Amino acid sequence: MVSPLVERLGFEHAGRLKVVKLNVDRAPAISARFGVQGIPLLVLVRDGSELDRLVGAVPLRRLQAWLEPHLAPVAERDSTAGPA
Repeated sequence: MVSPLVERLGFEHAGRLKVVKLNVDRAPAISARFGVQGIPLLVLVRDGSELDRLVGAVPLRRLQAWLEPHLAPVAERDSTAGPA
């Protein structure tokens, strides 16, 4: 249910966000590292440190609102550059 929404956000924010899915049954050590107690679980990690987490299925707008503050700003195009 959440997977298609997360994949969509990954495509929309390509270059700013990397989406990685984990099967908790096949990766119990990673599940334990992140203290997974409920699924779906979304964990935002930057430079190896957890920034935030969201447990449970939520609508797209809620996902966007949760994610946006953590994303790096989109680099503005150099106005002196010629047409792309």
